[in-house]
Amino acid sequence: MAMKKYLAGLRLLRIDRKLSQLALASLLGVSEQTISRYENQLRFPREKFVRSTCEVLDCEFWELHHPNPIRAKRLIALAEALERAAS
Repeated sequence: MAMKKYLAGLRLLRIDRKLSQLALASLLGVSEQTISRYENQLRFPREKFVRSTCEVLDCEFWELHHPNPIRAKRLIALAEALERAAS
C-alpha cells in the first residue's frame, strides 16, 4: 500500500506564488528547515499550520493536499466554463 502524502501540493503552490522556502517560512513564522521538512514529507504538520498556509498562499485546504493543485484548479475552471457554455 502506498504511503499517503500530506501537503503534496505545498511546493508547487509556493513556487506558483513566487515564494522561496525562506520567504514562506518568514510569512508563517517558522524556519526554512520546517518548510523543507513539510515539502519532503519528513514532518507531519499541525492543523494550525495548514490553516495559516492556506491563508498565506490564498488556497483551499484540498489544494495543499493535491499532488498537482495548479493543474487541478485549471481543469475545474475549464469544466465550469464548458458547463456554463452548454447551458
